[in-house]
Amino acid sequence: MGISGTLLVAPAVIAGVLVSVPAGASSAAGDRAPAVLPLLTYVASNGGICLVRADGSHAVRLTPRWRVGGPAWSPSGHYVAFARGTGADGSKIVVADARGRIRWRFGVAQYNGGPLWSPDGRYIAYFGSWAHVYGLAVARMDGSADRGVAASPAFPSYGPADPAWVPGKQQLAFDDGNFVDTPQGIFTVAPDGSGRRLLVADARQPVFSPDGSKLAYVAFHNWQLGDLLVADADGDNARPLAAQSGNVSWGTPAWSPDGTRLAFTQQTLLYGRTVRTDLIIEAADGGGTRVLTSLSAPAALSNPVWSPDGRFVAFLRYPSRAVVVARIDNGGLRVVVAHSNGLPSWRPLARLPAARRRPCPPR
Repeated sequence: MGISGTLLVAPAVIAGVLVSVPAGASSAAGDRAPAVLPLLTYVASNGGICLVRADGSHAVRLTPRWRVGGPAWSPSGHYVAFARGTGADGSKIVVADARGRIRWRFGVAQYNGGPLWSPDGRYIAYFGSWAHVYGLAVARMDGSADRGVAASPAFPSYGPADPAWVPGKQQLAFDDGNFVDTPQGIFTVAPDGSGRRLLVADARQPVFSPDGSKLAYVAFHNWQLGDLLVADADGDNARPLAAQSGNVSWGTPAWSPDGTRLAFTQQTLLYGRTVRTDLIIEAADGGGTRVLTSLSAPAALSNPVWSPDGRFVAFLRYPSRAVVVARIDNGGLRVVVAHSNGLPSWRPLARLPAARRRPCPPR
């Protein structure tokens, strides 16, 4: 079944030389680093996928200079999925191994992008589109059982959007609907498209804690964003994590790997336009708030992503599209990539297989 809908969507090897990273080596900040350092994945300014350490060193290529977007690693770190252009008018989901060798290609639509791995690594959710209609699809990592699971409803509608897998369950959550004829809210569906149900009404941007016990989301009604809330995974016992004051809006929150904190952006509005963006770390139990950085318009930043060891968050800073890494312990910021053609993502803490890799463009 197709989907109706739109969208387009550690050792290190430097210049072919294998460089060892000894266990317990000191980082630039002087603290003891783990044996396998977190690696950040990004789309290079001249094309292709690259990897760089959290301190901005040892940037190496994973793929040639292809036209790609949205790299996302499997939970094991053995495979990376991304969108790759198929000419002037289309794209496919591509799955490559950790050496950058393509293993599978698939996609039910003309344009396919935004891959999102399930926590168990069995499935990949992604968006597919033709012209002005789009939808959400799910496939196994080899492209089998590829099918649409949610299609874009009639106007006025904004969904489906913001997919998030439910840990411990074979379910995909997403927001969908409108306030005219389709209930708006967060829905769940099985990978085969069956069992669709409304999980939380009048809500958007779902994200589940790593253990699957909690759900964070943004209240939404009649096209207006409301509070940022945390609830049980079934939507019960919701409480505000950040209250809407009439002149702010929230970016999609991200759970820390240990499930104790959330990172999110807060946009301060004036006459409907963003004048400041803050990157905030909030205790999941509401026990404390930290602002890691603030940017005044026209500068802004993307939704943050946590490193797998919980020591860093990375984001894209606009309009330069620089990849920035922030340290959680002291809030220090470092530009690790001067310009990226896509949002950054972290590789799981797994060693890269030895291979000859070319360096990526310098910072």
